[in-house]
Amino acid sequence: SSPPSASSASSPAAAASASVPIEPFDPAKIFSPNGVGAGGIPTVFASPPRYIQGRGVSADIGRILALQCRYVSQVAVLATARGHQNSARVISESLHNHNINPLVVTFGGESSVEEAEHVTRSIEKMGGCDVIIGAGGGKCIDAAKMVAHRLEVPSVICPSVASNDAPCSALSIVYNSDHTWRGVEYYPFNPLLVVLDTDVVLTAGERLLVAGMGDAMSTFYEADVCAKSPNGLNAVAARPPRAARALALLCRDTIFEHALAAIRSVREKSVNDSFEAICEANTLLSGVGFESGGLACAHSIAAALTNVPRVEHNFYHGEQVGLGTLTQLALGRDAPELERVSRFFAQIGLPNQFLQVGLDVARDATDVRTVVQAAVQTVYMGYMPVEVTPQSVAEAMARVDEVGRRVTAELGQDAFLALHRK
Repeated sequence: SSPPSASSASSPAAAASASVPIEPFDPAKIFSPNGVGAGGIPTVFASPPRYIQGRGVSADIGRILALQCRYVSQVAVLATARGHQNSARVISESLHNHNINPLVVTFGGESSVEEAEHVTRSIEKMGGCDVIIGAGGGKCIDAAKMVAHRLEVPSVICPSVASNDAPCSALSIVYNSDHTWRGVEYYPFNPLLVVLDTDVVLTAGERLLVAGMGDAMSTFYEADVCAKSPNGLNAVAARPPRAARALALLCRDTIFEHALAAIRSVREKSVNDSFEAICEANTLLSGVGFESGGLACAHSIAAALTNVPRVEHNFYHGEQVGLGTLTQLALGRDAPELERVSRFFAQIGLPNQFLQVGLDVARDATDVRTVVQAAVQTVYMGYMPVEVTPQSVAEAMARVDEVGRRVTAELGQDAFLALHRK
């Protein structure tokens, strides 16, 4: 079959006929039907057909869609109520100016199955759509992809932040209604377009950009593990191609090189080349890098941390992934890189010890047990080059805090505190 395109439906009503219940898509059935580690698994590179980044590109999305997707007549724009007053309003106006009817659909705040089904029904009641645009943060973007799959229409992603690597991928991180991590939904195809307006992202602020670096910094370390593991698979259940690791390495090196200058750009409220570079690293390089390169310990820890409410409710996904990256380096006994990344996190304001996010590894035995038990159950942990047990993960978390305390004693934590003052 071919990717769903705006021209595949003769009218929005065709999309409206889709029912909410869906058959779960499992890429493993395509690329590794015989199970993890079976012979004959191909390498697969996954990415969106087009990635567009630049200042003011949100205002051009109507023209882009009108030229690239000839038969688009009605587009659902999913955003929060606040988003519809800001960047999403610009998108809707651009659609209207190019004879495309925008449907204003409000996102309720969680990328849950319940929210996706509610939005799907709402769009169906409005006559359906040819394309759905997700305009917002990571959860709004993931919800838009969930809805697009249910309606069997393409998604177009317009991130309002560069705080995560969700925009480019053919999957959604799904949460329960109580905000705990539920799992992952996979889709046959990546978003049709990803359009990142750096003027919009600039207004999101420093902490969100730094959180995106935390998410993106894991990309190389996880891709490296998956590439070297004989059982390592990427997010489409295939072997990672060399291109994925190369992009992941570029992602890491871009962050090391441009992070501080990009932070200055946010503070000065002016887009510079380093800000553009970090937006690309956080969104494109990390997005393609993780999906095609694979995940390992870092995202296992981040998923497990959502089971600790005070962490999940007060810290962004990328901040949690950053701690996961440090844990992975400690678990893999890469002391030089653990030191390097811990020091870098202290410089840019990411947490470099669990105590900074309210988890005392030495004293909070119940919460630590919850985290490590959830983490070791993920398939990604199986790609690590060392034996993984609840005890070894707990010891790695303690090692992260040990190194983090020493680094903080030397460098201080002014950057972290500046981002987390109430």
